[in-house]
Amino acid sequence: MAKDKKTPFELHGKTYNVEDLNQEQALLFQHIGDIERKSSQLLFNLEQLNVGKDAFILKLQTSLLVEADKKKNKDSKSEENK
Repeated sequence: MAKDKKTPFELHGKTYNVEDLNQEQALLFQHIGDIERKSSQLLFNLEQLNVGKDAFILKLQTSLLVEADKKKNKDSKSEENK
């Protein structure tokens, strides 16, 4: 009875069964599924890249602020010693 089980999918409001597709249609259906998986993976990777980029921007900003603060303190001490 497991052989009789169909795998339905919907396209533009109409339901089809994967097992009823001809060879070309089945290949196109597989391409669509593969593209959907790749698109999801790319979005996942893009999210990781954006978080990484934000982390590097924050580290750079922090480093620049620390450096500016050190310079400001050094300049203040130089003015006090005059």
